[in-house]
Amino acid sequence: MFRSIARRLKAYHSYRKVYDKLSVLSPRELDDIGLRPMDIEAVARGRAL
Repeated sequence: MFRSIARRLKAYHSYRKVYDKLSVLSPRELDDIGLRPMDIEAVARGRAL
């Protein structure tokens, strides 16, 4: 049970870290790396395009 909670917390923190870093980029900067603003959540969740 505790391992499951720890795994979920780790996954959430990883998601937030990626999401926060990508969210501060401008649409132009995202375009430079092949992303659009609407792609941020999918990439942060590990469902890369």
